[in-house]
Amino acid sequence: MLGRAAGIRTLDLVVPNDARYQTALQPVIGKRVHFMHIRNTGKQKFNFSCTDEISTVNRTLASLRAMIASDVLTLPESLEPFREFFPDDVPPWEWIPQIEQALGSVKWLLMQGHSAIPAGVHIKGKVYIHPTVKLPPMAVIEGPTWIGTGTEIRPNAYIRGKVIIGANCVIGNACELKNCLVLDGAQIPHFNYVGDSILGQKAHLGAGVILANLRLDQANVPVRLPSGSVDSGLRKFGAIFGDHAEAGCNAVIQPGTVLGRKSVVMPCMPYGGVLPEAKIVYAKSEVRIIDRRF
Repeated sequence: MLGRAAGIRTLDLVVPNDARYQTALQPVIGKRVHFMHIRNTGKQKFNFSCTDEISTVNRTLASLRAMIASDVLTLPESLEPFREFFPDDVPPWEWIPQIEQALGSVKWLLMQGHSAIPAGVHIKGKVYIHPTVKLPPMAVIEGPTWIGTGTEIRPNAYIRGKVIIGANCVIGNACELKNCLVLDGAQIPHFNYVGDSILGQKAHLGAGVILANLRLDQANVPVRLPSGSVDSGLRKFGAIFGDHAEAGCNAVIQPGTVLGRKSVVMPCMPYGGVLPEAKIVYAKSEVRIIDRRF
């Protein structure tokens, strides 16, 4: 990590010889950065002006050292038009602010969408609905929103905008979505809230699962990795469910949670943190039966 020191004009940092570091740090520290490979070490050195935001550099480095999107997510072919906005080699939470940017690239006037919108489905703004999408008698869909092939939208769904939904997903009864990326086959079927979040391929939420996206103090949401806490840089950040990850009925997923591929949060419990791949977390509680007195 980098620190502040009085009188220092430049800082040197040695990191692995990995193009991800150049890609991620270039926007942070701009043209003043200089990359230099260190022979026979597998590392590279960065030299840059200390007038840059050191806290931002530290956060970027911590994220890079900890987790990248391909550790938990696989962007499907159905969302290939958006691939440039969701690179595999950045922390997965960096995909969240890219959702709006990805939707901004859509040529809406050229899209041939659904031609049979039921009278009770209210659409506002820029919305693309693939012709094969199954629509309910009533729902609210606000743009910008992109809904892919074969997806089913069930009654009373509320899609609030800045939403990308892949192929063959389920958006269920009385579910609310905003600023989220839903990959192919994900199921959000009953009474769920999904905000500022990403659901991987075939991820599944049980009935009543809530992805909380805002701290009570409204500060930036940290990601509590095994190596230490990392500032996501996001004030609103719900959760990232890796491919095939699940949460049981009425689980409350706390802000900044990351579930690894095939991991499971059991029903009726709060959970926050990073759950490794193919792990199950559950809360063991005591159940007692006592006499009822009148």
